[in-house]
Amino acid sequence: MDERHDEQFTVVGNHLAQHPDLSLTAIGLAVHIQSLPTGSLVGIKVLAAKFPEGAAKNRARWPW
Repeated sequence: MDERHDEQFTVVGNHLAQHPDLSLTAIGLAVHIQSLPTGSLVGIKVLAAKFPEGAAKNRARWPW
C-alpha cells in the first residue's frame, strides 16, 4: 500500500488495532465508530440497523 490518501480515511492507532483483550469484531466496531463524522449517532440500535449482526450480537460485543 504505497498510495497516499489525502481525504476520506481514518488513522487507527496501534493501541486499538493490536489490543490484546478485544476481539476482531470489537476492533472493527471501534474503527467504524472512530471513522464516523463528529456528531454522528452511535448506539446499539443505530448499529443494529446498519449491520446484519443485529442488536443482540452488537450488545454482547460492546466493549465499553
